[in-house]
Amino acid sequence: MGRHNVTDSDSVDFSGAWLDVKFNNNQNGSSCFLAAADAPTDGCYAGGNNAITNAVMFEKINGLTQPHAPAFSANVSYTHTWNLASGAALTAGAQIFVTTGYYTHPIENSYSYQPTYTTQSLNTGYTAPSGNWNVNAYVHNLSNYAVKESYVPQNIGEPRTYGVTASYHF
Repeated sequence: MGRHNVTDSDSVDFSGAWLDVKFNNNQNGSSCFLAAADAPTDGCYAGGNNAITNAVMFEKINGLTQPHAPAFSANVSYTHTWNLASGAALTAGAQIFVTTGYYTHPIENSYSYQPTYTTQSLNTGYTAPSGNWNVNAYVHNLSNYAVKESYVPQNIGEPRTYGVTASYHF
């Protein structure tokens, strides 16, 4: 994580993560998502009911990747500030988030896989000369990419979202 002030008015922020998080043989049932007391004890299992037969099923997940743990993810943002003669300030910025693919469930299959993706955001703001109030406008997920957040139930993340925020400091 870091920040580089390119000029007095321009800054770049960045952060990134590399992960290698896998289930192993030594985890107890409470960290292995077991669905019933009669689960196998020789490793780490994920359990659930079969949708057709309602039978309890277990799948060994030793060596599989922890859900929502991409191998790599990064954020990069740029902000420019215009300091006006009145003492007010205008800002504008852009952010990019990128991640490698990951699974959203301990059982790794094509339904639980979220492929590599990138999202983008834009923002702009005005701060009054007194510094007592400001207003900001933003757009998140500019490309309107549907991020898979879970496998059961199947949920997706926020679509393109935009808005305005304002604050006043007493």
